[in-house]
Amino acid sequence: MPKSFLIAIPFLIWLAACSSSGNLLEKWSEEGPPTDSESLNSPEFQQLSAKLDALGYQGVGLSFETPEVQKMLTQVFSDPRLVGRKIRLLYTGLAMSYDPKQASLTIGGSMKPAVIVDYIQKHVPLVHVPRKK
Repeated sequence: MPKSFLIAIPFLIWLAACSSSGNLLEKWSEEGPPTDSESLNSPEFQQLSAKLDALGYQGVGLSFETPEVQKMLTQVFSDPRLVGRKIRLLYTGLAMSYDPKQASLTIGGSMKPAVIVDYIQKHVPLVHVPRKK
């Protein structure tokens, strides 16, 4: 047998042992996460969806946020200073960021509406509407 094959055998055994270990995956829960119909029917999510639709913004994954986050986002986007911003997609994440190429806004890092509104005013441009002559 070639020497390289003998060296590879312990590695393959170790790899097989690691891949079959049971603590890599999350434990199964009978309750599980809320179903889509439960989270989509919550009053907080309905209010947030209505507000974002009225502004022309699309929220991504917001139905999975807690009711507190959904209420806070509704409060943020109820601010009249955020009307007409160049936002196509709205996400939540670890930090606030804006991608002008995709017109996507990620909100995170703060639960204070004033901080979020200030960030949006500084980093998200207004939609340019051509004037009629």
